[in-house]
Amino acid sequence: MIKKLFLLINLIIPITILLSFQVNSTCKADVKNQTQFGNDILQLSINIWLEGAFDGEKQMNTELNKKRILEQFEYNILRPRVIIGNITIPQMLPGYRVPSGAVDIIKIMLRSQTIPYKVVDSTLAWVMNNGTIRDYSTGLNNFAIFDNSNAGTYFVEIRHKNHLPIISNTAYSFENKRTIGIDFSNPKIIRGRDNSYKTTKTNQLIAMMVAGDVFKNSSLKETNAHDVFLMNKILNEGEFTNLEYHIGDVNLDGSINETDKKIVDFNSSKLYFFPIPME
Repeated sequence: MIKKLFLLINLIIPITILLSFQVNSTCKADVKNQTQFGNDILQLSINIWLEGAFDGEKQMNTELNKKRILEQFEYNILRPRVIIGNITIPQMLPGYRVPSGAVDIIKIMLRSQTIPYKVVDSTLAWVMNNGTIRDYSTGLNNFAIFDNSNAGTYFVEIRHKNHLPIISNTAYSFENKRTIGIDFSNPKIIRGRDNSYKTTKTNQLIAMMVAGDVFKNSSLKETNAHDVFLMNKILNEGEFTNLEYHIGDVNLDGSINETDKKIVDFNSSKLYFFPIPME
């Protein structure tokens, strides 16, 4: 029962309000097929690091991919195009697979530039081991695609199943079929001070999404005692396998153990939080 609950949490909360979208197949990896679009297709390229998976310097682990956990999750859960009410979970296009070097799936959202920063569009993307992204539908384009919004100026929010969301410090101007680039590894790009993201230092300060947000509360986003309680419950009850896509796998290595718990315990004591109201 607990395992089913956590799988449901993985599916519905981190990736709610997902939109069915076409993918621009005109890219360096595939220029043979052309896809027709509507009036406004917004394209976003980002750099992002996930704490736990990130080695603190150059790359993130790809254990979920190596162990075929991403493939199983995508094929068995996302690919069937689940529809709940008017919510449609996008799927990869036929013939395409999880890209080599993929770390996990993230959700990218465009928010209005005025209070209350309403969500106007969202999509999924593959985050790669070098911190870049690929479009979800083919895994070929090095940008995410939004086709349910008009050209305009938006804040950009990133979500992950067990990391604290982050949002851009400024709003960005999007134009039809012009790719916008945002480097979320730069702390100056992220809204909030060092209580909304973490940093690691090599030759320069690098920002990461905070790991350990396993307790998904729709109105409050922070690392706190709720995350510790849920993580302890996951470990104590043990109703999971080490080869499943699970919210308790904080460092994304395909297993759930004391390493994940230590990350949750540490970050919960710091009370990292998302700086604007959730939607």
